[in-house]
Amino acid sequence: MGWSAKQPKSHQEHYETLKNLNIYTDSRDIDPAFKHLDKRDFCIPKKNATNADDFNPYTVDPQNIGHNQCFTSTVMHAISLQVLREGIMKKLQRNRVLRMVDYGCGYGYSTLAFAMMVDNVMKYEKGMGKFEIMGADVYQDFIEKAIMNSQNYRGKIVNQESIYLGFQVNDYLESEQKLKFKTQGPIDIMNFGFETSLEALETKRNLLASDALILAPISKDEQGSAEQTYTLLQNSRQGFKVVSEIMKTSFSMRVDKEKQVNDSLDADYFVTYKMSEQLKTFKESIKQLEGKFVALRKIHGGETLKLGELMKVEEIKQVLVELGDAKKKAQKLEFAIRDTTEQAEENDNQEIKQ
Repeated sequence: MGWSAKQPKSHQEHYETLKNLNIYTDSRDIDPAFKHLDKRDFCIPKKNATNADDFNPYTVDPQNIGHNQCFTSTVMHAISLQVLREGIMKKLQRNRVLRMVDYGCGYGYSTLAFAMMVDNVMKYEKGMGKFEIMGADVYQDFIEKAIMNSQNYRGKIVNQESIYLGFQVNDYLESEQKLKFKTQGPIDIMNFGFETSLEALETKRNLLASDALILAPISKDEQGSAEQTYTLLQNSRQGFKVVSEIMKTSFSMRVDKEKQVNDSLDADYFVTYKMSEQLKTFKESIKQLEGKFVALRKIHGGETLKLGELMKVEEIKQVLVELGDAKKKAQKLEFAIRDTTEQAEENDNQEIKQ
């Protein structure tokens, strides 16, 4: 279901549609983000799109950006800015560095939107601290595109000395990976562009400030679920406290990159194993046929008979045909196993580089 009966078809129409939905009340600080950020730069055309009518980047609904992931509806982006604005302002008023991570940043739309909102807050509010925001995603190509978008839009940010904007590949479910902020310290704000659970969040508590805010689509299923509640949480000594349950929603599911790799390796291993077993069968068959050929040749004249003479014996001819066929199939399997193994090794190397 769309948020608007008439879908916008240009950047200006998208901005006006979003504004007219009255999702956010703090238009002074939030408006500039949607006014500056052209959604066309943050999603990709459908593969089967043949003309402009087949692909409309300005719809406010979710759109594909690759890897079976979606660009979240800009309505949800507007809600996230509105929900977190007050908490960000209060923390900035402490006149220190505020660190925020935008998980599942995709091509960088939400990360840039938060940076632009804070930039506008700093225009009107005095005595503010510095703001560091890190866009994080599990996919290397997403981060590369986000960095390009950041370079193109960074000029729209006035307070560049007070706002640090970065992007990095980071697997939220990988505990050993560290976020590379400009300064070291606890994270004050976490924004999630994908589903997570309280159990998963608990593993990140050691990274958080004692009163950190987390905005996320929370599922009750520890393993992930499409049924989620968009929730604002606050860290405390007693655990995560629910500040507000905003709405029922359905974001992209969290990506377990390690599980994806293991599943892929398991699939590769299974295919290789099956081919290896088949190759073993062919080799046993080749051995039996060679033994049968030696026995038949001995019966029909021994080693002195030439191949042409042997082929005149129907029984020997049949054995040699079967033997040649088995050897060809075995050779094809050996090539296939080698290619599969080399591809798996190449995939492993790419994962390690990422």
